[in-house]
Amino acid sequence: MALSSDLEKIFPLTLSLLEAEESQRFQHEFEKDWGFERLHFFPMLLKSHKCPQKILEVGDYEYLQFFLQSQTFSAVSSGPHLQLNTSLQFFPLRSASEILGKEPGLYLLWKSAGQVQERKATFEEAQLLDRLREDQMLFEADLSSQEKEIAENFFAWGILQPS
Repeated sequence: MALSSDLEKIFPLTLSLLEAEESQRFQHEFEKDWGFERLHFFPMLLKSHKCPQKILEVGDYEYLQFFLQSQTFSAVSSGPHLQLNTSLQFFPLRSASEILGKEPGLYLLWKSAGQVQERKATFEEAQLLDRLREDQMLFEADLSSQEKEIAENFFAWGILQPS
């Protein structure tokens, strides 16, 4: 399969935002210089050509979707502390994206039960996620009552994994 057709499958919205000639030029340049195993660099190629932020954000989002769909993730059990889903990805959207149908904010993408899940994080959820990423030995007993409620939702949604 040609890399161009792979790019068209993985980045259809991104490529649709470019002029046809520009899209072909970027696909050809990427195929020549990078290759399939480096698909995550396609949005960076667009950035190096000074594409508008809205196109870059769509490219990043489409790559995250592809990455999560195409990878297998394993739960890592390393003790009784709270553990984030190993597939959890963060997608910050600076301004509204009509093509993605999203308002600005921090979006969480993860794989749970074989399906890609997504939600826009609230401020409180983002704070707890930041704390969980910083302190990888955090126990449920260390959480405030509000954080415990959020953690319960995270477990239900598959963002937190049982140890």
